[in-house]
Amino acid sequence: MLPPAAESERLNMNKENYAGGDYMSVGIVVAAHGELASGFLSAIKLLAGNESRVQTAELRAGMEPLDFCDVVAEAIDVADEGDGVMVFVDLFGGTPSNSAARLLGKKHIEVIAGVNLPMLLECVMSKDVSLGDLKHQLLMAGAQATVDVRARMEEAAERTGEGEDDEDFV
Repeated sequence: MLPPAAESERLNMNKENYAGGDYMSVGIVVAAHGELASGFLSAIKLLAGNESRVQTAELRAGMEPLDFCDVVAEAIDVADEGDGVMVFVDLFGGTPSNSAARLLGKKHIEVIAGVNLPMLLECVMSKDVSLGDLKHQLLMAGAQATVDVRARMEEAAERTGEGEDDEDFV
């Protein structure tokens, strides 16, 4: 495995050498209320390292919706390396979602509402996937990440024949 700087250089060289734009590098924007987007970015950095493709847009108290739409558009422009941008929003119908929706016809983006960390990590780890295919992959990852922990523990206890008090249930 190459050091991060060498790997980055290798990927950039490969990107330039692919004929027909086969190499995909989808940008990522997280747009959310308050500091949630920064929290997700902090978690991504902790789990996956510094990821330059991720931009955030944070809706602050008192910010006008049209001004926030400009913030989201700017984040998209920064994140877009030519293959489009996956925009994640926290709440469907909220200002971040509505702002991203206004940009659907103007920018090469897809928008997913209801962002969660497993979905973001899947996106960060995905390479060479088209924006449309990535969207479907992320929707599945997000749904699969929602787990009833009690039910999962009980299933594991039944499989192993151990009681619920066992901390090593998975």
